[in-house]
Amino acid sequence: MNANAVAEQPVRSRLMEATTDVLKVIDQLQTERDQLRERVAQLEAECKRVNAERSMLLHALADEKFTEEELDRSSREPGGCSLAEFWARLEKP
Repeated sequence: MNANAVAEQPVRSRLMEATTDVLKVIDQLQTERDQLRERVAQLEAECKRVNAERSMLLHALADEKFTEEELDRSSREPGGCSLAEFWARLEKP
């Protein structure tokens, strides 16, 4: 072995170690990314469920507070609205 080959050995060894370390970090980051994607999917599903429940509760509240006659009378008064418009306003966040 010549002198250059001996001098290159520690450099190659350090390079291999650095490469291995970088690959480990990449694997860790990919694992974290995958876990975060799963969590986002879970939160999106939960958000849909909560919004559906919210909508049901708003409809139930409106049904309990206002009769069809009251809503019809209200829609004929100045500033009144149709039942569809009323529900649309309740649905807005």
